[in-house]
Amino acid sequence: MGTESVEYHRATVLERADDHPGMALEYYASRGETPLVWGGSGAVGLGVSGPVSPESYETVFGPGGARHPATFERLVATRRPGMELVISAHKSVAELGVIGRAEDMHAIMDAERDATLAYLDRVTRQMGGRRGRAAEATETGGLIYAHTRHATSRAGDPCPHVLLANLVEMGDERGGWKAADTTLWREHLHAATMIGNRPLAEGDRVESAPGIGHLDIARALRELPERQRTVLILHDLVGLSVNETALEIRAPEGSVRGWLSRGRRSLANTLELPAESRTKETEVK
Repeated sequence: MGTESVEYHRATVLERADDHPGMALEYYASRGETPLVWGGSGAVGLGVSGPVSPESYETVFGPGGARHPATFERLVATRRPGMELVISAHKSVAELGVIGRAEDMHAIMDAERDATLAYLDRVTRQMGGRRGRAAEATETGGLIYAHTRHATSRAGDPCPHVLLANLVEMGDERGGWKAADTTLWREHLHAATMIGNRPLAEGDRVESAPGIGHLDIARALRELPERQRTVLILHDLVGLSVNETALEIRAPEGSVRGWLSRGRRSLANTLELPAESRTKETEVK
C-alpha cells in the first residue's frame, strides 16, 4: 500500500467520497456506524481503539512511517505505510442482499473478515518482527489495522477494506517498534483467506445468519427452475440490467421481472428466510 492508496482511502473510505447511497445503501441496508474502526492485538499497545479519526489515521498511515497517535513521536521510518486487504463478497452471498437479508449477508462477510484477520494476527504475534542483520523472526504484539464494515464498491457490492499498518511492537526483551514483516503477510495471505472462507463454505453457524454459507446458497440456486435461476444469475450475480437479461435469453422484459421476483422468493423460502424481494421499478433495472 503506497501513499496514493493512503490518500485514496482518506477520501473514499474515511470521508466516504465515493459511496453510492442511491444504489448501494438502499440495496444493502446498513453499513455499520463507522466507516473505519481500529482493530488487531497490537492496537492496544499503540493506544488506539474504536472509530478512526482523521488525526489518528494520519499518524499511523501518514508519509514517512507511523508516528505515535498521542506523542507524535516517529516510531518507524518506512516507504510504504502498510498493506491493503479487500474482502469481496462472494456473488452467492451477495444474493442475500437482493432477497432482503442484507444484515445476514454482512454477518457472513464480517465472519470471513474476522477469521482471516485472526489468522494473520496470530502469525504476526508469533513471528511478525525481524531483528538484527540476520532478520531473526521475533514475536510481536500483533496486528494493527483499520477496517471498514460495510463499504461498497462502485458496482454496489459490499466491499470491506482492511488497512494493515506497517508497524509492530517487538515482543522480545529489547522491545520497541519496528516495521512489520510484510513478506510474512504475503506468504500467509492465501492460507488466511482459506481459513476465512472455510467455515462459511462448510455452512457453520453465524450468529445472525445461522447455517448459511456459500454452498447453501449455491445449492438453493441450483434448485430453482431453470428460467428463474438463469435470470437471477445474469441480473443479480453477473450484473446485467433487466433489458440486457431479456436480450440475452430472448424473452420479454416483463417475463424477466416476473422470474426475478419468483426466483428471489423461492430462494428465500429454500433458505428459510423471510423474503423481502425488491419490487420497485427503480430497484430492478
